[in-house]
Amino acid sequence: NEEQLYKESVRMEKRKMKLMCKYNNEEQIKDIVISSLDKLKNSLIFRGTRLLFSFQRKLSIYDLNHQGLVSLDHFLNIVQAYTMSLSEKEAQLIFDLFDKDKKGVINYNEFMQTIAGPINPHRQTIIEKVFEYFNKDKNGKVSINEIKVLFNPRGHPDVINGKRSEGEILGEFLDNIESFKEYLENLYGNYENSFSLSDFVSFYNEVGIGIEDDKKFEFMMYNCWNLSNNLANNMNNYGGNKYRNTGSGFRGNNSNNGNLMARAGSEIINNKGF
Repeated sequence: NEEQLYKESVRMEKRKMKLMCKYNNEEQIKDIVISSLDKLKNSLIFRGTRLLFSFQRKLSIYDLNHQGLVSLDHFLNIVQAYTMSLSEKEAQLIFDLFDKDKKGVINYNEFMQTIAGPINPHRQTIIEKVFEYFNKDKNGKVSINEIKVLFNPRGHPDVINGKRSEGEILGEFLDNIESFKEYLENLYGNYENSFSLSDFVSFYNEVGIGIEDDKKFEFMMYNCWNLSNNLANNMNNYGGNKYRNTGSGFRGNNSNNGNLMARAGSEIINNKGF
């Protein structure tokens, strides 16, 4: 009610005044918030993206009315549970930045979009092409079950260069899909077992947080989905021919296909320094 909102706004203003006194001015607070956001982001993707998607899902669990909002207390508890590198004061400053109308709640979807950052046109085009590849009936949806079945961890750059095993990559992918699906269910209420284009773009924008090189991201997308050369040829020469030769031949146990993947992967990884 209005009285509760008023009391909460007073409490928020008092906290802001205390923080202002401690950090002297708003410019200093802004620098601390930016640093704190980077610290939180780095903590969530330190060992892959599983923690990031779990954190996102946790934010949505308290959204019982499907309004896309999370309170200060819940936000602080979740942040402190997921990272030891951020102090409560830093978490409060982050919350204040997103609590624009000072009602004691923030839009967690907007918050996660800020964590992920804007997607560049190169990656956007790649993700859209992959989505179109699966959206054969042109209904604007791709089945989550189909995505789970068709994902091929052998094509991931971290598997090819020996950093991680196929089991690790597959396990992370399946966990991320489930966390993201539950996140969307909590955000929207009733949710079909499928991704829209915007969902798919959001998912892979977050997957790509830990992949700085666009060529590595492109390589991952083509190979993990066993995409044919026909799809790669539609990509306006992103990455050159050596990327296009690493498409649909990697699924199954054929040793020649495995050798082809190893050679193609080694060429890209060695040349790009992955």
